[in-house]
Parts: sequence; C-alpha cells; structure tokens
Amino acid sequence: MTSEQLRASEAERAHESEFESLLQPYGVLLKEINIIRELGSGSTGLVQVAAYKDKLVCVKKGHKPYSLKSYKMEASVLFKMKGAGGVPLLYAAASDYPFIVMEYVRGRTLDNDITRMYTLGARYVVDLFHKLGSSLNCLHAAGYVHNDLKVDNIIIENTTKAVRIIDMGFSCRIGDVGYPENPNMDGAKKMHMYWSFSHFAPEVFFGLASTPAGDVFSLGRMLEEIRNYMTRKGVIRDWPMGLRLMEANMVHVLPEKRPSLVTIIITCRSYVQSFSRQIEQEVQESLNEQSSAEGSEVLEEEG
Repeated sequence: MTSEQLRASEAERAHESEFESLLQPYGVLLKEINIIRELGSGSTGLVQVAAYKDKLVCVKKGHKPYSLKSYKMEASVLFKMKGAGGVPLLYAAASDYPFIVMEYVRGRTLDNDITRMYTLGARYVVDLFHKLGSSLNCLHAAGYVHNDLKVDNIIIENTTKAVRIIDMGFSCRIGDVGYPENPNMDGAKKMHMYWSFSHFAPEVFFGLASTPAGDVFSLGRMLEEIRNYMTRKGVIRDWPMGLRLMEANMVHVLPEKRPSLVTIIITCRSYVQSFSRQIEQEVQESLNEQSSAEGSEVLEEEG
C-alpha cells in the first residue's frame, strides 16, 4: 500500500469513527423530534417535516428494520458530504433503526418545474443542467455516486435558486453495488420491472458496480423527459441539435460510450454562453430598431 493509499484509508477510518459517534438509539432520538406534517411516502420509507433542536428538519423513517444498513449508508454519505454539491446536511441518525434527521430543503422539485420550462425555453434547461452537473461532480469527487437521479429527487431552492440533490437511498461508494440484485426475481420479471424504473442505468439496476457513468445515464433520462415534454407543448424550436446528440450518448447502454460528467458540464456551459450572446444580440437589434424609429419620427416632425 502506497503512502497516499494509507492516508486515504486512515481518513476513511476516521470518518467512520466520527460518524458512528453521531448515531443515537432510536428511542432517545425520537424524544427530541416533533413531527409537523408528512411530505411523502414510498415502498421503503416515510418522509416528514419535523422540529428538532430549534430547527425545521426533514425526517426519513424506514418501514421495516431490515433497511437499517441502507439507511446507515445514506446517513454516512450525507455526513461526509457536509452539504457539498447541494446534498442536505445530516443532523442525526438512529443506530438501531432506519431513521435519519436531515436538513429540510425548501423549494420545488424538478418534476414540478417541468411545467414551467416550456415557457422558459432551452436556455433555462441547459443552465439548470450545468448547475446540476456541477453539484453532482462534487459528489463524485468525494468518491460516491447517487444511483437514483430523477426529476423528483432534484430540488430548486425558492430563495437562492440553487440546485439541490436529495434522496441518497441508493447512493454508494464508486465501485460498490448501490441497487442490490434480487435473487428471487426471474429474467422476464426483472426486465419488466426495469422499464418501470428506466431512470436507472442498466448496470446499476442489474446489480453491477456503480460508477459516475450510471449517474450520467440518469441525467440523460431527465434531459430526455424534459425535451419530450417541451416537444408535446410545441416549444422545441430553440433546442440545439448538439444537445440532442449529447442526450442520446448519455443514455447509451454501454457505460464507456457515455460522455463524462465534465464534458456535459462544459457543453452545457458553452450553450448557456451562446444563448446569452444570442439574447444580447436580439436586445441590441431591438434597441437599434427603436432608435431608428425614433429618428424617423424626429425627421418627419422637422419636415
């Protein structure tokens, strides 16, 4: 083991030790929680808004104790990220039950924001994906992948308009398995289920090692969903062909054929800049036309 690997290993052990010291018994933690209202529920757990130590927080509780391992992994990721990349802050977690207390992010999900996008156009979309890619890059740099990126796991803050990534339930270290394969499910049923969860990269859904390329696939699915919505609304005129080609490559079945996240960030940034120049040009042309019209009116009055 090299000195660099040794330092990384020691840092990881220190992180795990610090994280374990944060965990509390479920019964003790529950006494400090005052539930306010329910946010939503799914197959694995319930999410609620609550008050905790003078903070408005988000509480995530698993339906069954067997999900304790995945909840601990989610809490560990939140703890290590410490808010970087727009990931919610971790406040507390139970040691003996799937229960996490985290930052409550105020805003609207991307799922709700899609209905506004057809009025805002492609510039808004590429700017949003530039921010989202940059946030996701922080997660990858820390050694983790999300594995469950979809429109209702992205929040746009009300005040700052920052892009926040939530629900780290399938997140894991790069190279680990984030979505364990079900050995009791036959091939046909598995394929049918996959098409119901098509935002998952194929390699992630079928229990292979997770890599940043899996998150790129999910980003591509989101971009595809937004483009399809805008197409149905008939407002796809300013959608660049290059963006459409990048989207197609992002959802390639082979991970190695997908563009890197850095390439996606750079591409989106270049489109944002291009749209900005286009808007500036249109504004200038409008001002020139207005100035020309005012000049003609002055000449007519003098005549």
